[in-house]
Amino acid sequence: MVWKARPLRLAFEHNCIFRAEVQRALDAAGIAWEMAVESDTTRTIEASVTADLAVTAVLAGSMGPHLAAVAHGGALPELRTIRINLYGAARTPSTIKTALSDMLRAAYVCAA
Repeated sequence: MVWKARPLRLAFEHNCIFRAEVQRALDAAGIAWEMAVESDTTRTIEASVTADLAVTAVLAGSMGPHLAAVAHGGALPELRTIRINLYGAARTPSTIKTALSDMLRAAYVCAA
């Protein structure tokens, strides 16, 4: 289980919004880490994590069936909640816009 190793091996896309947050949380907790995998593609990150070569952070509800959350029991720092905002023009109601909004909300509902 790579999440138990130190330094903790991380895998992130170059522009991932979670990357800096994870690094700060690990530094604050005194957990040594190394950036084991950096990529421009999500597929590379997912493949590395699936092979247990590194860990990453993703939105709750967005993990594929081949990934699993790490049950670390407090051994890793908790990350802050990130909220996603969805904006749409309010000028005219649209059944398509409403349906899309409902699907997005359902896809990213967190069982907190």
